Amino acid sequence: MIWMMGAAAVLVSGIKQEDWKLAEKYAPGRLRILDAAGNTVFRVSTGNGGGSVNSDGICWGSYTSEEGCATVTVLIDEEVEDKKAAVTDVMGSALLNLMTIEEGLLPVLEELRENEKTVGSVIRLMPDSERIREGAASGTQDWTFTEIYQKLREARKSLDSAIKWMEETNPDGAVPF
Repeated sequence: MIWMMGAAAVLVSGIKQEDWKLAEKYAPGRLRILDAAGNTVFRVSTGNGGGSVNSDGICWGSYTSEEGCATVTVLIDEEVEDKKAAVTDVMGSALLNLMTIEEGLLPVLEELRENEKTVGSVIRLMPDSERIREGAASGTQDWTFTEIYQKLREARKSLDSAIKWMEETNPDGAVPF
């Protein structure tokens, strides 16, 4: 949606800024539209400040205060009479491309959030080795070294599975680890 006030036009995404950043980190290929030759013709990214938008892409610069939805602000020359036509000229093709990317991104975001939960569920904070020794000596330690080792192996299996998924779904081949 585009909101206009005076010489400012604000493009507001239906997706939160934090979700764009999540996708940018773990599924950057989903934020691009490619031509038949495989070249990027449109790209969405995140940044700070006002952001930018043109026919080549959008850089979300900020977000709404209540919902956290990503925004980009474009200033139209105050002397332009038909500001709506000027905004259509500047943002029209970008808005159509953005709608295509947003539509495909929603299921990807669900999957990324599930993977975050899976990875988070296997991460445990281990006490430092001094505390392990003290706990073992006093009989108050919950886990033995063998149990810790087994839990680390279980965590590694889950992480390997998450990494495999990210490699399979990331056409750029870049792994964010």
